[in-house]
Amino acid sequence: MQWVIDNWPQWLRDNLRAIISQYEPDGFWFDGVHPEYQYTGIAEVMAWMYNNYPEMVIDDRVGCFTQRKLHGDYYTYERGWIKPVHILPHKWDRSCPMIGGAFSYK
Repeated sequence: MQWVIDNWPQWLRDNLRAIISQYEPDGFWFDGVHPEYQYTGIAEVMAWMYNNYPEMVIDDRVGCFTQRKLHGDYYTYERGWIKPVHILPHKWDRSCPMIGGAFSYK
C-alpha cells in the first residue's frame, strides 16, 4: 500500500492522460477514491481534461466522498447520501441503489 500512497498522483495523472488522449471519450465517469489515498491534485487533471477536451462530460466522483460536489459537470447520488427533496439547481444523474446494501454478492 505504500506504493499507492507514494505514487498515486503521478500514476493517476499519467494513465488518465494516456487513456483520454488515445480514446477521446465523450465522458468520463470516476468512482471516487478512499480518503486514505485521496489525490489532492485532481483539480490539475480536471483542468487538463477540460482544456484539451472541452466537450467532455465528467461526473462529481473525482474526489473522496467528503469532497464530492466540488468538481465535475453533474452530481451522482448513491446509497442515500443525499436525498433531494426539491428541484436541484444543477445537473444530476439518477441514483444507483443496490440490493442488499452493496455492489457485491452477500
